[in-house]
Amino acid sequence: MTKHPLPLLLLLAGATSVVAAGASAQDTPRVVDERIDAPLETAALGLASTDYIVEPASATPSVAQQPAWARYEPQSEPRPKGLVAMYGTFVALQALDAHSTLRAVDSGYAESNPLVAPFLHEPGAMLAFKTSTTILTILAVERLGKRHRAAALGLMIGANVGYALVVAHNYGR
Repeated sequence: MTKHPLPLLLLLAGATSVVAAGASAQDTPRVVDERIDAPLETAALGLASTDYIVEPASATPSVAQQPAWARYEPQSEPRPKGLVAMYGTFVALQALDAHSTLRAVDSGYAESNPLVAPFLHEPGAMLAFKTSTTILTILAVERLGKRHRAAALGLMIGANVGYALVVAHNYGR
């Protein structure tokens, strides 16, 4: 008889998702390292004699005994309210900064930021540079916000105010 692990994998995936969804340990079956010895039971279940059996949830291991990938750990603190809106404002300000910088350079002004200056003559490169720095900034703030909510808010407020001043300055030329 051929051995088909797919039903067992589906059962394990379902059990893991139930645990991740917050079900109690009593509702979740687990696979144990015991073999089915009775040939009649094995044939009736369609299993080979070397297949594993599933025990009821009463034998479920504690959370500490589960592998790290199977444990659900919620974020330590929720994302501060308004942070997503600040991300949107930051993205808009980055786009306005790129537009106003290109407009100012076309009018004869020089770029004072040495990191941006090499990208001014190729709009695609400027777009790629601004997009990547924007994404990296948002990812850094998200990471910071997991442990230091106030610092993440302060950083985004400062970045938005700073870029608003730069954009206002560039359009004022």
